[in-house]
Amino acid sequence: IRAGNTAGGSIVDRVSYVDIYNGLEETDAWLRTMGLEQNDRLRQSKRNLAMMAEAAAKGTLGELIAGRNGVQRRELMWSLMEATEFVDAADALRKGGCEIPKHVLEVALGGPVDLHLESPQSNQGRNIMFEIALASKLAVGGLMPVLGHEPDIRVELNGRNIFIQCKRVFSRNGLTGCFRDANR
Repeated sequence: IRAGNTAGGSIVDRVSYVDIYNGLEETDAWLRTMGLEQNDRLRQSKRNLAMMAEAAAKGTLGELIAGRNGVQRRELMWSLMEATEFVDAADALRKGGCEIPKHVLEVALGGPVDLHLESPQSNQGRNIMFEIALASKLAVGGLMPVLGHEPDIRVELNGRNIFIQCKRVFSRNGLTGCFRDANR
């Protein structure tokens, strides 16, 4: 299910596993035109979505999921969620004429598919993915966000530059540090 907004309110569209996989195929082809062909989080998600799409078409999705252990089920869930988010975000930014710099994409595609397997050394990809997703919301709203520099996102609104510094809080104690880092 994919939610969106229209002038008359919210809409929710049903999206199949095949639709999500096809979106990943298109996004993968776009990434390859930029020279981004490594085996990364998006490509692992694509393999997982291919399995889920095939199982859904055969009516065996429940069996596929039931046959996986907890870590594997989480990976399937994160693949579905992040693939949908990334395809939608990249599509919105491209349609809005906004560039996603290659170095931003390289970082965003790194790290494990499963959030629970992240470490302080491997979390940067998901952090950057959040910046891309937030920038896409601004683009859908008719703005032209700029990614890839300090601050994380810059956008012009009514002739004024708006600077957005994204911080991911991992614990209550880390909140103070995030405010301090954002103020640099």
